[in-house]
This record gives sequence, C-alpha cells and structure tokens, in this order.
Amino acid sequence: MNKILKLLSIGLFCLISHAAIANSSPVDLIVKPAMTQFMNQYAIPGAAVLIYHDGHMYAYYFGVSNLKSNTPVTGQTIFELGSITKTFTGLLLAEGIQSGSVKLSTPLGSLLRTGQNYSTDIRRIPLLDLATHTSSLPDNVSNIAYNAPANSQTQARLNRFLNGWHAPYPMGSREIYSNFAFGLLGIALADHAHKSLAQLMKNTILLPLGMKNSGLFVPVQNYAEGYSADGKPVTSPQVGLLAGAWAMKASVNDMQAYLKAAMLLPGTPPNILTLMKSTQMGYFRYADYPLQNGLGWQITPLANVDISSLMQVGAHYNHVPMAMVRIDPPVFVQNSLIDKTGTTDGFRAYIGVLPERQDGIVIMINRSIANSGAMLNQARKILFALD
Repeated sequence: MNKILKLLSIGLFCLISHAAIANSSPVDLIVKPAMTQFMNQYAIPGAAVLIYHDGHMYAYYFGVSNLKSNTPVTGQTIFELGSITKTFTGLLLAEGIQSGSVKLSTPLGSLLRTGQNYSTDIRRIPLLDLATHTSSLPDNVSNIAYNAPANSQTQARLNRFLNGWHAPYPMGSREIYSNFAFGLLGIALADHAHKSLAQLMKNTILLPLGMKNSGLFVPVQNYAEGYSADGKPVTSPQVGLLAGAWAMKASVNDMQAYLKAAMLLPGTPPNILTLMKSTQMGYFRYADYPLQNGLGWQITPLANVDISSLMQVGAHYNHVPMAMVRIDPPVFVQNSLIDKTGTTDGFRAYIGVLPERQDGIVIMINRSIANSGAMLNQARKILFALD
C-alpha cells in the first residue's frame, strides 16, 4: 500500500492549482517544491495549503482526496482538523466570558448537568486551566480513546474516572497537554448552554464566519478519505464523547475565513475578532521556555528566539509536566508565532499566523504520518520563508 500511495502522490501533482493571480509568484516558488518534497517523502495522497501573504490569499490543491475514486483535492474538499478544534472550543469559552455567562475562574462542576459524585478536584477545576492545559488532567484516559463514541459504555467509563480523579499537581502550576481537558471543556460549555456542542459551534463560530461546509457533523460528499500512518483507509466517528478536543472538520474554502479570523484581518465579523484576540493572548508562560499558552493556541514570542529552532521539532512529543507561571493580566504579543497542530487517525493539519508580518498558513493532509514534528516543521518553514 505504501508503494502505491507514493507512486500516486508523485503522479498526481499535475492536479496542483492555486488562487493567486500570477502563475509563478514568489509564494508559488516556496510552496510547490516544499509540498512536493514533503508529500513524496511521506506518501501523502492529498493536501491543501492556504497562504495569506502581502494582502493576498493563495490556495493550493495537491493530489487526491480518495485513492479509490481518484478524486482530486479542491476547495470543497473537507479535511479533519484534529486538535485545531481546541481553538474553536477556546472561542466558545471566550464568548461565554464576553457574554458574562461564565468566567475564567468558573469551576467545572458548576457547569456540568450531572456530576454530583465527581471528585472534589474535578468539580473545582477552573475553566481557564482546562483551556490552557494547566488542570493536571492527563492527555488521554487509558480506557477512553480521544475519539471514543458517545454511548452509555464510554459515559460510564468517563464517570468512573471523574468520580475518582485527584490532581497530581496544584492547578495552574504545571502544563500537561490534555485532549481530555478540552473534551471536558466542550461538554461543560454545551451543558451550560443547554445545546449540543455541534450546535453551539455552528451558532457561535461557523455561521458568523460563513463556514457552511464545516462542523462536528459534515456531509459525506466532499469528505476526504483519511489514511493511517501505514497507509490504510481510516474512518473517524463524526463527533464522539470528547469532541471539543478533536472533532472539527472543515472545507478548504471555509478555512480561508478561519485563517483570516486567526490573523485578525478586517472583514471578519467584529465579535469574532474580539473573541479570537482574547484566545490568542498568553494566559500562562513556561517557566523555562519562551512559550505561552492561549485558549487553545500556543504562542511563541519571537523577540529573543532563534527562528531556526522552531523548525527542528523532534519526531515524537514528550508530554511531560512543565512548570508554568500565570500571566496576569493576559497579554497579546504582536511579534509572535501563534499556531496549532492537529491530528486524527487519518489526517494531520496545521494553522499558524505571524501577526506582526501579516502572514498566515493552513496545511491539511489526508494521512496521519508517524513523525509528529514533520508537519509542524514543514509548515513553519514555509511560513517563515514568505519574508
């Protein structure tokens, strides 16, 4: 299967197209060879790249969305965003704060419809700590997959965990990257609003941005086939129990609107701009590294950073507890890299913006490559090469 994928990915680059006016712009000369090499190296069937640079949006489509049907990637193709979903959930939290329905200090237990028997530590987790990976909750729970279906069995497992969990560190003192925490945040915000998380996402974010072909539920038509790291077709559940951490899907065209919003560009609905900027502020900083955590976003202030080091992330992430310091009041750093990666069993995605330079990028691929740092490094190389 790997050989077939590689041959197809090489042979289908004739399908590349883009939205730039010029046929050989400087952006073309950066994106096309970089993506060709990247897709060949990892036998990626299809990809889409969005670039915002010098006041223009460029869209590039590579390869196929489905190897069996040989369907080319287009602007209508829908990809899974994985953990980029966390930035959407962060926006929901920001909207709740803006409307006055919740505060950053609101404890988790006050929002959940059920949970009288949940442990004291679960009930007292502030929403801020859920949204910044500082709650001390684990990345995932051993008997609950990140994309576990929402059924009585998984709900029972969830309840058992929540009933007995005790925080290993004081809340707000350590960063432990946690899909589980964002899954709980999504559940809590939906419970508090008395709506499904899918409807809350749609009403608060997707409809205002005109993202009509995106959501936790999407039509099968134009939905790309995902492929695992070993090249096998993968089918993801549409939503799942912990959807706020991973389950957003979006068309390439819709992600243009989200990229513009992430860059805080004029033309974005004013309320979304306000919410987005609040998610991109630093609420915690690493004690020993020049990194900050926003509400779903990672923020790297660039003033004293070796840019080349940002493109040398290792093949595997080590999710070890990292000492954190609260930033109070939170700050927005104009000269920074604000970005987020995402992965599911069959997809990888990345979004990154440089506010001071007014540059931004989205990359979506329909293969979950094993090298965790490869997508991040490739996307950042392209983004920083724009200038």
